[in-house]
Amino acid sequence: MPQNEESPKSLLSRYAEKNFFSNVRLALNVRSEDAGSNARFLFGGLKEVKKFASGVESSLKVDLDKWFYGQAAGFTDESPVIWNGCEIPRAFFVSGKARLCPCCIKGEIIHQSADFSFFSSCPVHQVKLHEACPNCKKPISWNRGSIQSCQSCNFQFKALAEVPTDKPAETTFLEWVRAGDATLVNRCLRFLKALRGFYAKEVFQAGVLLEVAVKLHRGDTAGLIESLAALYPPGILANRLVLAPLFLACGDGMEEIKALLRPLLAGSQEQSRAAGALSTLNRKTLRLEEVEFALNITAQTRRKLTASGFLKDVQEKGARRQIDTASLLDFFAMVENAKLRSVAQHAENWERFSPNLVNNAFSLREGKACVTDHDWSDGCSGFWIKSEISKHEAPDDGLLTIDEFAQVAKTYPDAIRRVVKAGLVLPDLKKNGKAGVKFSAKAVDSFCKQYCFSSEIAQSVKQGRTIIGAILSSAGVEPVSGPKVDGALVPLYKRSDLDGLDLLSLVEKRDFKSKAGRKKEGTVLYDRETWMSSKEVSALFGFCPVELSSAVTQGHIKVGVPPGRESDNCRYYFRESVLAFKERLQTSLVVDDAYVQLGISKAEFYKRFVASNFVTLIKIGKHSWITRDDYRLVEEDCQLYIGTETATRLTGAPHRHFRNLINTDRISKVSSKETITAGFFDLIRRRDLSIHAVMAPGYTLKSNPEDEVKHLVPN
Repeated sequence: MPQNEESPKSLLSRYAEKNFFSNVRLALNVRSEDAGSNARFLFGGLKEVKKFASGVESSLKVDLDKWFYGQAAGFTDESPVIWNGCEIPRAFFVSGKARLCPCCIKGEIIHQSADFSFFSSCPVHQVKLHEACPNCKKPISWNRGSIQSCQSCNFQFKALAEVPTDKPAETTFLEWVRAGDATLVNRCLRFLKALRGFYAKEVFQAGVLLEVAVKLHRGDTAGLIESLAALYPPGILANRLVLAPLFLACGDGMEEIKALLRPLLAGSQEQSRAAGALSTLNRKTLRLEEVEFALNITAQTRRKLTASGFLKDVQEKGARRQIDTASLLDFFAMVENAKLRSVAQHAENWERFSPNLVNNAFSLREGKACVTDHDWSDGCSGFWIKSEISKHEAPDDGLLTIDEFAQVAKTYPDAIRRVVKAGLVLPDLKKNGKAGVKFSAKAVDSFCKQYCFSSEIAQSVKQGRTIIGAILSSAGVEPVSGPKVDGALVPLYKRSDLDGLDLLSLVEKRDFKSKAGRKKEGTVLYDRETWMSSKEVSALFGFCPVELSSAVTQGHIKVGVPPGRESDNCRYYFRESVLAFKERLQTSLVVDDAYVQLGISKAEFYKRFVASNFVTLIKIGKHSWITRDDYRLVEEDCQLYIGTETATRLTGAPHRHFRNLINTDRISKVSSKETITAGFFDLIRRRDLSIHAVMAPGYTLKSNPEDEVKHLVPN
């Protein structure tokens, strides 16, 4: 009979051996017409064989005889493995081979922990698991007629060497499973499943990632950076890069883990190859999202860095595009080497590093700038850069480009091109069109002393360019170049015209006429008792323009044109329809709150009630509501019927157990004639959820028998 915590593989192998089958496949290949003494030897009859099949189907890959899996109702290849009431994702199940613990095999069993790839050792005896025969080096197959010896060379597995290991995380995880803490086990494995996609298979098999996952779910971050940093090549390593996979692996409901990790983002370290480090596990490439998180940049900026040669693309055949780790470490080193350098007396003010990241990176690489001593906690956005080139000092060739001219004049390169086209400044070098236009430092200095752009004036008084234009116009100062003069991008003024003007006083008095945001003369004001503008409606609901258009398209809000406002380039809405829709939303329930109050999952709510058109939601963008009337209908349906997944959660019985009860007619499924929702989701009647129906082998009833729904716990 099954031993405590025995692997189903072990039970099948022992069954085949005791019943003199040469392999497990033959042991399970029985039919109703020829089920003889061999089948009854262990189980007592064909029905017991079927029960055995139903019990182990959630732990075996679909590669055995068709009859065997015909007994397992609702089984799919993606089904989770049930271990002491905890669901283990199918991705962690080792299906094709057996892994043996030298201590367990002396008791003629395989512990169930050996079935899961995240265990690198036996958590019971803390010794290394053997995957291959030490004599013939062939993988150990569980589908053999004997559990005691190798199927190829008859090596006796009791002679396997016991190699001690120190894996406290694996022991802790086994304790969680034995305690039946399904929620904690599920969260930890969900995090581990997402995390292992960032690392090589060898890192996962070494048990490093399980240790990280268990420590984080225990609230422990000691030594976390050091253990993960050892997986990277030598070089300057930012903590933000080391922690990038952990942040990206955190899904919904893992804000506590993110909160634990945030204090560790600050800082970087000089990573060297320590003695005994796992050099074979070096991460030679990084996923794109890791690099973007490490530098705190967008995908567009990352592509620019790649095109400029700061990052190196790596793409192997059949694999996704990745970034070479060495190139990113070189970028870190470049920024680190530019910290705390001596700053020239004539340097410009500090500017943010990230908005013009590529150009600033070129300046750092050429040694023409320095950055603040930042800790990398905010990536590139936390750095400030300071140029060491004088605004009147020309480069080596004695000439400035248009971009350098624009930086000195505090404007845009296109504004400089307009000035050149207008003939206000002449280039000293012009070849091959715009790319070859350059200016002498003397010409730039002369221009900046004679003229200034409105952007420079706006920065000095901290006002917008349109307001500055209105102030100067009211003071009798007109631009020599600008949108209304010659079509230039930015208004240009003579400095001599600005002498003697107190701009700050003019701004404070506000005694000037401006057309900024003003209506045309003769414009008719609309009746605010009847109409509302787009701005007012958006502020009332908190909708963006796209969501507001969706509300109009669905007919919740009516749009119109007030008298005399036909030429306006904006929408107006009937106030009555807006207020009616607002009242309707206030009396409705947010869908996320609704299914929580009903005690069902989000997936069940949408499949059961929305997909079946049982109710119609109010859906605006990412927001969804359900009216009170529809909610009452849903509530009545939930009081009569319950989904099998919800029943599993409430009773604590295995998920497959309800499928088998339905297939064996101990519980009848609800038909679509009783409720339309039954055609879209498996339902049973709440009155059928009695102790007789849910009692499963290996489970007992909790105390308090007066509960409406009985709770089962594993023995």
